[in-house]
Amino acid sequence: MASTNAHILRYSRRHVVTAFIRGLHSTYLLVQRSDAVGSYTAFWGGVSGGMEHTDRGDTLGRAYLEIEEEVGYTKNELAFVRHGRPLLVDDGPSRHFWVQPFLFDLHSAREPRLNWENVHARFYTRDEMKTLQTVPLLVETLDRVAVTENTLVEQSCQVLQDDRDHGAAELCLIALEELRKIVSQDSVEEFVGVEAYMSYVRNAAWHLASTRENMAPIANGLALALADAVPKILRNGVSLLHDIGSAKTVVLESIEEQEHALRTRNDALIEQSCRVIESLATRHDGTSKISIMTLSLSSTVTRVIQGLIDGGIVVDITVCESRPLCEGVVAAKQFHAMGAETVTLITDAQLASYIEKSDIALCGADSLTARGFVNKVGTHTMALHARQAKTKMIVLSDLMKASPGPVFNVVSGKETNEFQSEEKGPEEVSDVWMTMGLLDKEDVAIHGVHSGRSLNVCNSYFEETPYELADVIISHQGILRSKDIQEYIQELEGIYLSAFVW
Repeated sequence: MASTNAHILRYSRRHVVTAFIRGLHSTYLLVQRSDAVGSYTAFWGGVSGGMEHTDRGDTLGRAYLEIEEEVGYTKNELAFVRHGRPLLVDDGPSRHFWVQPFLFDLHSAREPRLNWENVHARFYTRDEMKTLQTVPLLVETLDRVAVTENTLVEQSCQVLQDDRDHGAAELCLIALEELRKIVSQDSVEEFVGVEAYMSYVRNAAWHLASTRENMAPIANGLALALADAVPKILRNGVSLLHDIGSAKTVVLESIEEQEHALRTRNDALIEQSCRVIESLATRHDGTSKISIMTLSLSSTVTRVIQGLIDGGIVVDITVCESRPLCEGVVAAKQFHAMGAETVTLITDAQLASYIEKSDIALCGADSLTARGFVNKVGTHTMALHARQAKTKMIVLSDLMKASPGPVFNVVSGKETNEFQSEEKGPEEVSDVWMTMGLLDKEDVAIHGVHSGRSLNVCNSYFEETPYELADVIISHQGILRSKDIQEYIQELEGIYLSAFVW
């Protein structure tokens, strides 16, 4: 579906947020609407409210506001858990809603404090909700956020969340494999028809896509697979197939096709990159040689270095250790095993001293935004010093890494130009200081818990580097222009909506 049509369909509906507040034993707070409200009087529902122009697309902010107004819980008494896939609700000829669900955990023992909009509040299980007179599709809305712990979906999301060993391209393939596991499960008795099953599959893909938001290939790969499969299975929300088994087959085929396309593109990217970098090598006495600086651990960079060595290029490579987990050390060991002429491993702080000795600075990318390329922290510093030293800055990527933003922002229509870094636990940074005896545990604020004398330790994993600091971006098709990236980013909005909403 074209981005323009998607925009019209999305904004022709009344946008509503629905907040589910989770209590003990997988129960959720519902409120019963009063006579004073204009619709669904005496019906039970989650805490809900319509979006206002002044919200500027901030659905999460509106959810917090509705919770405080309707049941009296403040932001400090809640823990945001996740957002869910939007739900299209059509109730009669004049009620057409775009419902954005949220899930929060309650960290307060006090009773809810109701305003005029509701007359009762009580915690119910999902099964108990089915016995109530509720607003339309309440249980279906809950299912979009209530991914119970220890389920296959939750485990698959955790696989992606905990991974520190793979780059964005590899994680995309891992995400598709996790979706395959979810789709392939045998127990489908709980699903009443193909429509319910596909809702579950799309919910699972949504949560996988939302797990590592700075790694655009994860969301792109999942969205492309579903955007291919869904129109073959559903039309206007109604199944075109007779049984769940047929739907499974279609989704699995689309996943396989997407995996094949990704591997083909990756192979082409390696070939193009080797060709460009070989042209920059210096020749002396019949030998081609190139000096490279890199950082972190990129599967694409690793494969290109291997390709250069296999092609007879003598490679000298300097690798930044890449704190806090020092994956650059792993990369250095790999380059040494490949047969690089020399491998020099340095601390990140020595980058400026060594980059003048390099012909090129080389990195991959986890995402390509409208403004710049996103990669491990330290990349921006390397690009700045490369520019000063007149060392060519080369980025290896392709359009699969183009990022319109987090899937939630794209689908909900929230416009934001601000890059949000992925923050990891401060203990990854501070543990080495404690081992050296420089700090004690009580000196450091862990997970936002501060004492009166604690240090705030930051651990941002990614940063955005402006395109103007890259001399060349190499894709599977050759040299990539920022214009190409921006055009594909616009196209991705329609792909995301086809995969997760329509």
